[in-house]
Amino acid sequence: MSLDAGKSWQAALLDRKPGRYAFRMFSLDTGLLPRGATEIRVRTTSNRRETQPDTWKINPAGYQNNVPQRVAVTVV
Repeated sequence: MSLDAGKSWQAALLDRKPGRYAFRMFSLDTGLLPRGATEIRVRTTSNRRETQPDTWKINPAGYQNNVPQRVAVTVV
């Protein structure tokens, strides 16, 4: 997970593995975040240390959309 636009990454804790192709829950204690807008980015790394690419190879069918996901949050 990254809180600084992908400049640095922190490892999150993974929940138990539910199945071969299932989604997995994760968590990371960020501590107190500053008030205002923040972007959270998440990506995965395989057991072979392969990491998601930073750019999406755009194609008509929309396949290979596996870039790190971004979520905008506002801390009040």
